[in-house]
Amino acid sequence: MSAPQNKQALIVLDMQNGLFHAPQPPFEAHQLLQNINQLIDYAHLKQIPVFAIRHVGSDHTPLASTSPLTQFIAELNIDHDLDQVLEKTRPNCFFQTNLEQRLKSLNIQELIVCGLKTEFCIDSTCRAAKDLRCN
Repeated sequence: MSAPQNKQALIVLDMQNGLFHAPQPPFEAHQLLQNINQLIDYAHLKQIPVFAIRHVGSDHTPLASTSPLTQFIAELNIDHDLDQVLEKTRPNCFFQTNLEQRLKSLNIQELIVCGLKTEFCIDSTCRAAKDLRCN
């Protein structure tokens, strides 16, 4: 009998217009997008759940959920019919969202986290995920 495999999920953070197409774009933006799209395509192929999460703010601000700045970039391979799309208001994707419950309902044991920005939302989300893990 083979060892049980970890059930994985892919989390794609903040790949939205206001960050990706900013006056100072991400380092090697084209390669970053290519790498993330490869991860998304692989997840789709292997039936790994994909969670696309975008940062939003208050209505009537540049970060409103309807603002062009907070929309996912058109080049991103997110499938809105297949992937789970969430909104967050803090760097930590677990804060005041139902992400943890969604992951638990799928028995997810391992997260693959990518997107923007490493020093903010990626860091906060990875630290929170580690704190939430119960053994």
